[in-house]
Amino acid sequence: MIERSLIELEARLFAVELVQETGRHLRAGADPLNYSAVDFVEEIRPRQYHKDTDSLADAHGLLLLCPLCFERAGTSHVHAVIVPFDERGCPVVLMRAPDGKPVYWKASGTGLKDLVLTPSVRPVDGCCWHGFIGSGGVKPGHAR
Repeated sequence: MIERSLIELEARLFAVELVQETGRHLRAGADPLNYSAVDFVEEIRPRQYHKDTDSLADAHGLLLLCPLCFERAGTSHVHAVIVPFDERGCPVVLMRAPDGKPVYWKASGTGLKDLVLTPSVRPVDGCCWHGFIGSGGVKPGHAR
């Protein structure tokens, strides 16, 4: 597999923000296949937004095109990989292991060009990519 820069894989650092928003939702107990206007309630709920950031210090995670699928198909038919960072104070759990425990990676560097993640990255779902970002012999800011 070819080593690719994170820029080439359209990677971006993001921070999660929760915003309280009012919305209409189907009330608990309503039949989702047979409902009417009276089955809706207006509630205030948190909504999750992912905002791009250039600062690794402010980032909760990394989003990039899957390196394995990118090698196979270029930018068409490629899924994204989310890599949540450890010890960043993210307000939500971005990924869980099959046993239900949160999954995180240690991130170091200052941004995409020198990012290093440990341990190796193996997303919980998606294809079978298991690789490295800036470690395991891969240059910082690159993935393989």
